[in-house]
Amino acid sequence: MDGDTHSAEDRYDARRTEFLESLGYRVIRFGNPDVIENIEGVLSMIAQALRESPSPQPSPKGGGSKRCLP
Repeated sequence: MDGDTHSAEDRYDARRTEFLESLGYRVIRFGNPDVIENIEGVLSMIAQALRESPSPQPSPKGGGSKRCLP
């Protein structure tokens, strides 16, 4: 979920996305207004993304069930 502070951080966000994707994660972003005003739509988009992308085999580095990201 990206807040207003991310509107001017396109280059930083692109680098962060590239890093996370290099670890095997898929990044999808939603703005605060979408989450606050249209949570059902956001959840629907997340569900669709999960149906479209099977889990990587093997799991991303570390493969643990809980993971803290930068």
